[in-house]
Amino acid sequence: MIHFLFPEKSKNGFFRPISLCVILLTILLLSGCGTSQKLEELQNYRSEMDGFCSSVSSLQAQIDAIEPDSENAQEELLSLLDQLAEVSAEAAEVSTPEGYEEAGEMCRRASDYLQEAKGEYHAAFEAEPFDTASFQKGLDSYQSAGRCLSLMLENLQQPQN
Repeated sequence: MIHFLFPEKSKNGFFRPISLCVILLTILLLSGCGTSQKLEELQNYRSEMDGFCSSVSSLQAQIDAIEPDSENAQEELLSLLDQLAEVSAEAAEVSTPEGYEEAGEMCRRASDYLQEAKGEYHAAFEAEPFDTASFQKGLDSYQSAGRCLSLMLENLQQPQN
């Protein structure tokens, strides 16, 4: 059942490789830094977002590696989704530098969607019998989070004035 969890992930580039994060965060440093305080804010933001991207990439790789027929697949998936929701909540709390407010908003929305997905997936897998409606709601929220993260990355790649 788990192999159906993320059917669109590879089609729409749900989570981009970490190299994209490194490129866009380098762009952050090179765009519009007028003062040392702004530079420091951008460096802190870069560091936080770099860690976030690394965590997302790692967790997504672990989710992709789950063997759907394994005995522990369900527990592994729920644990990884919990971790993904946690790192996104931490990233959503990071202070967003001036000019990147839209990226910060997309990060917060992604975090909200991942919190919803986490709850729905837990409800689906912990119900007897399996709750397909909760599962579908979780999948929808998970995919919405992916779209928000993609928009966040796009926004971070655009030069800021």
